Amino acid sequence: MPNKLKRTVFLVHWKAEEAGEKAKLLKNAGHDVVYRPITPAILKAMKTDPPDAVVIDLSRVPSQGREIAVNLRQAKATRHIPIVFVEGETDKLARIKALLPDAEYTTWENIKESLDKAIKYPPANPVAMKTVFDAYIGTPLFKKLGIVGNMTVVLIDPPSDHKKILGRLPAGSTAVTKLKKQNEFVIWFVRSSINLRKFGDYSRVAAKTGRLWVAWPKKSSGIVSDLSQTAVRRAGLATGMVDCKICAIDDTWSALLFTWPKDK
Repeated sequence: MPNKLKRTVFLVHWKAEEAGEKAKLLKNAGHDVVYRPITPAILKAMKTDPPDAVVIDLSRVPSQGREIAVNLRQAKATRHIPIVFVEGETDKLARIKALLPDAEYTTWENIKESLDKAIKYPPANPVAMKTVFDAYIGTPLFKKLGIVGNMTVVLIDPPSDHKKILGRLPAGSTAVTKLKKQNEFVIWFVRSSINLRKFGDYSRVAAKTGRLWVAWPKKSSGIVSDLSQTAVRRAGLATGMVDCKICAIDDTWSALLFTWPKDK
């Protein structure tokens, strides 16, 4: 059980081996540390038993770290928890700072001073987020999806208005509907849980460094579907891929991004 005389810090990290080292740093700084993989149940538990601070490592999967922070800012019960972001690439940090200016930004070398400061001076008027998609307001779809110049985007079972949905693509990029043996960027539009049986087939044609977006109809879209984010995630994880980002494509479609783990 954590020592209540100490501050409890929840650590968010994407690699268990490294997380152990970082947890030790936090313990040496005088804190009780909780490290568990983030799940909806964990986020819900924070509402009734919030930690004194949340430390989010941005050296890996920064978009997912940002979304966790946005989740915390959505609920009144967790909105005032100090958030400390550690490390991260300069350009991605700049976007997160614009979104969450009341968080603390630091390095592992300076974590003790930054964490002490964040706990001592929690945000008085923290940014309140309505949804995790607030992080993407005003961002063109191709940027949200990660489409870059000279990229071939393969569409599987796209809707008839897919050109309108995708909008302008970066220079040199094209959208096609024919799969190759190995593909770097795929967007698969799924309408029924029966279709998820093909997840294994499509995962095998996703390159080891590739991206597979799986889109399903929103409940509010008017399209009859038995799909949910949980069902899509479960089907993807069963193939050995991991989900690392969620995106609102438009008013009709939501999507999860799946990639192969780096150690695969």
